[in-house]
Amino acid sequence: MAATDSNARYRLHADPDYIRFVGATITRDASDRQLESEMAGAGSQWRQVLAISDRTTHVMLGECALIYGSNGDVELVIAILPEARHCGRAREAAVAATAAVFGDTNVQRVIGKVAEGNSESLKLVHAIGMSPADPPQEQRSGCNFAIFEATRESRGA
Repeated sequence: MAATDSNARYRLHADPDYIRFVGATITRDASDRQLESEMAGAGSQWRQVLAISDRTTHVMLGECALIYGSNGDVELVIAILPEARHCGRAREAAVAATAAVFGDTNVQRVIGKVAEGNSESLKLVHAIGMSPADPPQEQRSGCNFAIFEATRESRGA
């Protein structure tokens, strides 16, 4: 992530679909402070946020977050700007991030949480080979999430 990603990142976090499935809104100032904190490495022990960018223009199109849980799991979170959706970018980022986690760490499981009604994310977790996890769902902020997993063992890593 770079300071030049500020506008795109705020547009991503202000997108009605993002808000509907994440359940949170953010102000422009809060978005900028969060970006500055992530660029400075604050919280890097538990969360890593990477920009998904156009290969030619290097313009930010979305983000890929890896959230390291206290139980040893890593949660994969992908968000793409509306104008950049349906082009395979989320799939490409998810495959690369999952491979990197299994290739560079001792993590045994990467999980993806899909909010009820988010058919695009459901397609994505299936496309990258994730399976229903145990437990298969959780509820947070009044929203139901189905939980999917990719394990080191299932990936042969």
